[in-house]
Amino acid sequence: MVTRIPAQERHFVDLSWMQAYWLFSYGEWFVPDNVHLGMLRAFNDDLIQSKEGFGMHFHEELEIVTIMLVGQLTITDDAGERTTVHAGEVHRISAGTGTRHTERNEESDPARYYQIWVFPDKPGVMPSHEQKDFTQMSRQDRLLTVASGRGQPDAVTLHADASISLSTFSPAFALEYPITGDRCVLLYVTSGSISLNGTLLEQGDQGRVTGEITALSLSSATGGSFVLVDVAT
Repeated sequence: MVTRIPAQERHFVDLSWMQAYWLFSYGEWFVPDNVHLGMLRAFNDDLIQSKEGFGMHFHEELEIVTIMLVGQLTITDDAGERTTVHAGEVHRISAGTGTRHTERNEESDPARYYQIWVFPDKPGVMPSHEQKDFTQMSRQDRLLTVASGRGQPDAVTLHADASISLSTFSPAFALEYPITGDRCVLLYVTSGSISLNGTLLEQGDQGRVTGEITALSLSSATGGSFVLVDVAT
């Protein structure tokens, strides 16, 4: 089954230092039937203003993936590790047994990114980081997998039965995405429009796939870009 969730049903928050769209219950916004999709816990579309960000806070038993779109985000953890994620890069934190970190935009311009949380497939992993640069890798008319728990060497590694892919379709392009086993899929349209098994999704819309579907038919009449998150149920 494909469920379309229109862009206007995303939760918008404006805290002056941050503007964000949240796709799942997060922070003080709680909707009981919109807490997760299978093992996918959160998908946030965040804009952080200059010299602002999140102070030190705690996570455990999550795989946290940051897909940097514009600007830079500096992440510093309680072990003293400090890294800056640049536009076109993807950063993964395995929170595992527990980690504390800050996330700040230290630059003079706003920073925008997607942050995706996935539950791990087993508890108790040691906290770790990984980061890769995808600026030289094409996502045109193909799925570019940027994070995966399936041993894909070009992607950051997830300790989860999940994958995250990016794509940009040319007008009239189409492809089939096979689904094996019990899966849930989220497709988030970032520009243009995408058809998902015949359901038209416009910019900001989500398509949530559940149930017995063996393949996704993806196409675009006029061109479009999207993020595809494939997780275990």
